[in-house]
Formats: sequence, C-alpha cells, structure tokens
Amino acid sequence: MARQERNYCYVETVDMSDTLPPDLERFWRTDDGMTACERAEAYGIDLSMLEENLRLTPSQRLSHHDAALDLVNSVAEGMNDARS
Repeated sequence: MARQERNYCYVETVDMSDTLPPDLERFWRTDDGMTACERAEAYGIDLSMLEENLRLTPSQRLSHHDAALDLVNSVAEGMNDARS
C-alpha cells in the first residue's frame, strides 16, 4: 500500500487484485465500459432509495435523518423499559 499525502488527509492506494476474490474483482475494475451505477445494479444493489434521497434538499435529508433517529431512540427506550 502506498500512502499519498493530501493536505490534511491521505489516500491509500491498494492493488485490488490482492484483496478481492476474482468474482468480485470484475465489479471493481473500471475498464468494462460500465458506469459505477451500472456496475452496482449488475452486482444486485438497488439504487432507488439513494436516488430518491438525492432528489431531496440537504435540509430535507437532515429532517428525515432526525425522524429516523428519533424512532430508533424511542424503540431502544421501549426495549429498555420492557427489560426493567
């Protein structure tokens, strides 16, 4: 692995052929003429939720995140109450 310094962060350069099994390596390589989205879909990833969220403004996304976090916290609180 080679480390390249860039201001305050760094990027690790990894030879993917050393880390991925051959059946997954073909989805990582970019010489197949596919876009990242096409490759993700070919791998079986459903991008519809990502696309839906990207249509929202940042403040709408934060609002959705806050609502989901509130739900998780209330479920966790309910589970803790049930154990008591």
